[in-house]
Amino acid sequence: MDLLLRFLQGCPGPLQDRTISLKFHKTKMETFPSACFVILTLPVCHDSYASFEETMTKAILYGHKGYGKV
Repeated sequence: MDLLLRFLQGCPGPLQDRTISLKFHKTKMETFPSACFVILTLPVCHDSYASFEETMTKAILYGHKGYGKV
């Protein structure tokens, strides 16, 4: 959960009374967050759950550092 929160808002810690909003994109394969507005855009064009899961896992693992900071 910590990595997901870091990926979503660009820093560790709780959302502090903020609500996560979801958007869906029909053509892009990537999952991407909008940290300022706590919006997570999810792709709906994957042909299987395994493909979606792989993309989501990579996005969280590579994007959880918060604006490229280690």
